[in-house]
Amino acid sequence: LTPAFMAQRHRLTQQKGARFAPGAFVTAGLDPMTDRKEWLRVSTAATDKRIQTHVIVADQAPPKSLAEMKALSELPGVHSTRLPGSLGLYEEHGEKVGQSALAVFSA
Repeated sequence: LTPAFMAQRHRLTQQKGARFAPGAFVTAGLDPMTDRKEWLRVSTAATDKRIQTHVIVADQAPPKSLAEMKALSELPGVHSTRLPGSLGLYEEHGEKVGQSALAVFSA
């Protein structure tokens, strides 16, 4: 992560109506869980018939992140798709990510 990349991410979060995910993600602001056990416990509680969960697994994600994605995708009731790309796959392959989400959530 370069300073220029981080600055660009921060600028995104400052726009009117902006979502904070890009900046929070790269600063770990979206990961309040302390370990995998807690993460899977919370995720399992969320995967009931009222909530549809879809995990897009980035094939070139760092090993630890990839392991977490795989663990989440193996929970009962969780849909998953594997796509090429890294943690920024929504930018690298935005069209494929969109198609994957639409296929699950419009079914």
